[in-house]
Amino acid sequence: MSGHVMEECVVHGTLAAVLRLMGVVGMMPVRLVSLSGAFVVRYSFAKDVIARLFYSCFCLLLLTWELVYLVPKILSKNNTSQKRLIFLLSIIGVIVRMAVIFFAVLKGYQRTNNLCRNLNKIQKLNIEGVDDAAVANIEKRRFKLFIILLVMSPVIVIAEFIIGGERITHVKNFHFLIIRKNMYQFAYFVILTLQAQFSFTILSVHTALQAVNRRLGKLLTDFKKNQERSNERAHKTLRQLATSYSTLCDVMRTLDKENGLIILLSFISMLVYAVQCIFFLVVFWSVNPFTNLPYTGIELEKLNLNRIMQCCHCLHIFIKIMFLLEPCQWTYNGMEVTRLFVTRLTHYTPTTSGPIVNELEMFYRLVFTNIPPYSPFQLFTLRRSIILELSGALTTWLLVVLRDKSP
Repeated sequence: MSGHVMEECVVHGTLAAVLRLMGVVGMMPVRLVSLSGAFVVRYSFAKDVIARLFYSCFCLLLLTWELVYLVPKILSKNNTSQKRLIFLLSIIGVIVRMAVIFFAVLKGYQRTNNLCRNLNKIQKLNIEGVDDAAVANIEKRRFKLFIILLVMSPVIVIAEFIIGGERITHVKNFHFLIIRKNMYQFAYFVILTLQAQFSFTILSVHTALQAVNRRLGKLLTDFKKNQERSNERAHKTLRQLATSYSTLCDVMRTLDKENGLIILLSFISMLVYAVQCIFFLVVFWSVNPFTNLPYTGIELEKLNLNRIMQCCHCLHIFIKIMFLLEPCQWTYNGMEVTRLFVTRLTHYTPTTSGPIVNELEMFYRLVFTNIPPYSPFQLFTLRRSIILELSGALTTWLLVVLRDKSP
C-alpha cells in the first residue's frame, strides 16, 4: 500500500452519509473530514486492519455455525425433501453472503482508491447544472428508500417472533437462535451498504449525464432560434460535451469491472433468499413446517399472519433488487436521451459550418458506438427487464415444485 499514492475525493449529501455508515460498520475503511459544507474522503489504515480481523472472525463463526446446525438436518432421514432443499439453500445463501463480505473487506483499500478516482473524474467534468435542487431531491428520496430497506428486515423478523409466540420460545436452544438471527440481520445490513455505495455512485454518473443532456437541450433550442449566432461557440460546446460523455462511459466501464464480483455475488444472494421465501410460502402454505402436519387449532388462527410475513419477505427482496437496478436503468435512459438530442442536432446544423459538422459527426459516432452496460462478468445486464426474466424462471420452477408436490 505504501508504494501507491492514495487518492482523496470530496463528497456531500447522501453519498457522504452512506460512506460514513459504511465506515462505521467497516465496509469502507475511510475517514470523512469536514470541509466547507462537504467532506474529504481519506483512507484509514487502522479501520482497514480492524475490519479485516473482525469480519474474518465473523464470517468464520457464522459459516461454521450454519454448517454444524444445518448439515445434520440435511442428512437426517426424518426430514422431507422439501425441508432438505430449504436447508441446502440456507447453506448456499450463507456461503455466498460471507464471500461477498470477506471479499469486500479484503479489497477495502482498492475499493476506496477506485471510488475516489471515479468521483474525481466525474467532478472534473464541471458540467453546468450538476448540483441543482432536483438532483438533491432525487438523492434524498433514494436515501430514504435505503433507510426503509435497512429497517424493514429487522421489523419483519421481530414481527415473526411476536406472531410465533410461545411456539418459538419453546424451541431448543432458543437463545442461540436469537443470536443466529441477529448475525443474519447484520450480514444483510452490511451487504445492503455495499449495494447502496454502488447505487449512489451510479447515481452520480446519472446526474452528470443529465447535466450533459440539459446542455444539449439548450444547444438544440439555440440552434432552432438562431443558427448563425449559436454557431460561433457551438463547436467548442459540442467538443466539451462529447468529452464529458466519453469520460462518463469510461467511468461506467470502470464501475462495472471493479464491482462485478461483489454485485454478482450480492445478486445471487438475493435470488437465493427470494427462492427460499417463495418456496417456503408455496410448499408450507397449509402445512406446519415444524410438524409436517396441517395447521390446526390455535395455529390455524395465526396462519394468515404467517403467510403475510412470508409475502413481506418477498416484497422486501423485490424492493432490494429494484433498489440496485433502478439507477442503472436511469443511466441507460439518459444515454437514450443523449442519442436523441445528438440526432436532432444533426437536422438543425447548417452544412456550411465546417467545425460544427465535424464535431457533431464525431459526437454522433460516439453516442451510437460507445454504449457501456452494467453487466457483472457479462453474464446479465442490470436493467428493469431482468425482473421479467427472473419472474419467468421462478414461475417455471414453482410449477415444477407444485407438480412434484401434488399426489
